[in-house]
Amino acid sequence: MKLTRFRLLLLVTFLTSTKVLASDATIISDTALYERPSIASPQTLFAKAGTPVTIVSRAGSWKEVNIADGSLAWVRSYKVRNGTIIITEKEKDSGGFFSGLASLSRKASGLFSSEKKGYSFQRTATIGVRGLSEEQIKKATPNLAELRKMESYRSSRKKTQAYAQKGKLKATQLAHLPRSEAEQ
Repeated sequence: MKLTRFRLLLLVTFLTSTKVLASDATIISDTALYERPSIASPQTLFAKAGTPVTIVSRAGSWKEVNIADGSLAWVRSYKVRNGTIIITEKEKDSGGFFSGLASLSRKASGLFSSEKKGYSFQRTATIGVRGLSEEQIKKATPNLAELRKMESYRSSRKKTQAYAQKGKLKATQLAHLPRSEAEQ
């Protein structure tokens, strides 16, 4: 009887925690959606940039999303952003992932006008610093005690060599890779 109550409690906890995780989001670039959180998994759907979704759960660098038609699928985290993002036609064909990521980063940080570049944010997007206001960031001061603590973890050449000797590690010379055409 105790085991049944435990399972019921576990089920209720799981169902409520899943609802807490759910949040409205938008696919930011055309992308394949997968059956499981893996690129080796079968592709189940294809979503266009601007498709509204609900994030249901997360697993590593993947998010499980619910599409408006009720379909569940997995998408890479960098392909979806929380909030409603309206993407115009001129932004949809951006020139690849890195171009799109850099563009979104500039827009989200407010360095450029979002209307000129094709994004219209209806909710604040944050990249890098989460949960801090602009005023808090401006008033931030360095924590020198934490900096000293981090510096205490630094290893010296002498300590590194002693560690290598203790582990019976030996230095190995490796040939450099040939220069690429771009470097020449």
